[in-house]
This record gives sequence, structure tokens and C-alpha cells, in this order.
Amino acid sequence: MALLAVLGCLLLMPAAGSAQSVYACTNGTASFFSSAPLEDIEARSGSLNSVLNMATGEVVFIVPMRSFEFDKSLMQEHFNERYVESHKYPRAVYKGRLEGHFDAGVNGKYTVISTGTLDLHNVSVQRTDTGILVVTDSVISLSAKFKIAVADHHIEIPKLVTRNIAEVVEVSFNAIYRPYRKKTK
Repeated sequence: MALLAVLGCLLLMPAAGSAQSVYACTNGTASFFSSAPLEDIEARSGSLNSVLNMATGEVVFIVPMRSFEFDKSLMQEHFNERYVESHKYPRAVYKGRLEGHFDAGVNGKYTVISTGTLDLHNVSVQRTDTGILVVTDSVISLSAKFKIAVADHHIEIPKLVTRNIAEVVEVSFNAIYRPYRKKTK
């Protein structure tokens, strides 16, 4: 995927000359859950892309907004057209840095803190969240669960449906990384 190659190049620069430190995920999962008095809403995407530089801790996530699937097609339509306006703002992007003790060469489960910027609905918000990084041989996985206030990203919920849509949604993701290999022609 061209987008992932660009992300890989950005994260490769500081790692030049070092051992394998850049890892990529091309089919991670992202989901969100909204619990409101009248209705629970859940959506899932299997199109999360990410690049992780284990040497620097830099991480980038990209999720196409239209990739979220809902149980009800009308919810999916309203999500894309009325709320996130995916025709104008096609993706959510997170750029940050993982902090904490972790080592790509040592199998284990590590708690990490990620500090960075989430750009959603063309509004960037600084965030600090906790995640779990697991190293098993040459496979690295990163997962987290956190909350987003939709108002922080200027996503408006009409008064008519405030009992159907939560003001704060729970977001979770899981990315499984493999060593990044630059494609040759």
C-alpha cells in the first residue's frame, strides 16, 4: 500500500544503520462503542494501518472512516454523512511516541504510554493514553482502549438524538506488526 510505504519512509529515517526496528501493520482492527440511554452503537474496521519504530518509539495509525461497519446500514450512512463527514475528512490519523520500557528483541508484555496527536474530523487533539505492547519472537502487537469526547473533534450531535448517541465513545484497536520490508521493483 502506497500510504504505508510513505509512513515507513518517515519512520525509517532515524533508524538508518540500526538493526530491524521498523514494523508495519496493514490490517489492524479498530472499533468504537457508544452507550446512550436509548441505544448502544458499535462499529468495527479491519483497515487500520500503522507503522511502529521500536528504536524511537514513534508510531502512526491511519483508519479510513468509511471502513467502519455497523450492524444497521442506516447508522453507517448517518455516521459517514452527518457526523464524521467522511467525504470531507476521509481518515483518522494518530501520530505519537510510545514511552516506557520495551524491547523488540525480548519477548514479553509491556505497558506503554503513548503521547501524540489524534486528527479526527479535521481537528487535532493532544492525547496521552496507555496501551499494551506484546513481543513474541518477530511479531509485535499493540492494543489499547481509550475514550474520545466527540465534541473535542467538533462532531455535532443533534439535540433530537442525544439520547441515542453518547457524548463520549470508547475506542479500541489492535495492531499486529511484522518487520517492515521496503518493496523493491
